[in-house]
Amino acid sequence: MKKMMITIGALLISASAFAGNGILDGKSYCRTIVSDGSFGQPAGERQHCVSFDSGVAMDNANTSFGNPPEYSAYSVKGRIVSFGTSKYVLSKDLSDIVTISGSAVEGTVLTLQK
Repeated sequence: MKKMMITIGALLISASAFAGNGILDGKSYCRTIVSDGSFGQPAGERQHCVSFDSGVAMDNANTSFGNPPEYSAYSVKGRIVSFGTSKYVLSKDLSDIVTISGSAVEGTVLTLQK
């Protein structure tokens, strides 16, 4: 009986960890953007990435023109990731995140980088 209670407790702890901060630490999700060189941006491909580390998300979406990337503490509730003014939804297997609102383009899919 005691062994079963320990097992149940461990399962509850791991389930609640998914709902809190830190589950995405060490992960980076990106998409490729192709620019035609409009508005002074260099033509070619660049990566838009959202990276997670130590409970902080870094979004490099607005780094054109020398702007620094956005850094903000993030939280995860269910499959919704929130930081700053951005909200994202995670796929069930954490292989991608889809922008549902915020500063990035709605409906954009960012894929987990290996």
